[in-house]
Amino acid sequence: ILQGIRSNCHDIDVVISAFYDFYKSGGSDVEVWSHATFDFVIVQNYLEKLNKGFMKHKNARDIRTLVSLSGIDLKKYDWNKKTHNALDDCKFQISYCVDAINILRN
Repeated sequence: ILQGIRSNCHDIDVVISAFYDFYKSGGSDVEVWSHATFDFVIVQNYLEKLNKGFMKHKNARDIRTLVSLSGIDLKKYDWNKKTHNALDDCKFQISYCVDAINILRN
């Protein structure tokens, strides 16, 4: 994993600036999906450091709320699939988010 991270490095200021430009291009009602007390806060701190502005706190969405409302049991999922590789972790989260959404739809 570290080799993959190190082989594709980018300056954090450039990445955060590009992310913010992408965020702003979506208009004023863009919702940000994250772990609201982790990822969202880290990005907000970098935006402040770069004097970019902020993402709207009211538009933060959190996977934990979805899990809680649906009542799914996360212990039933294969946590070995969560490798701390961004793409693998995203696919893992999608799998249980789809299950949670399907429960809520029913």
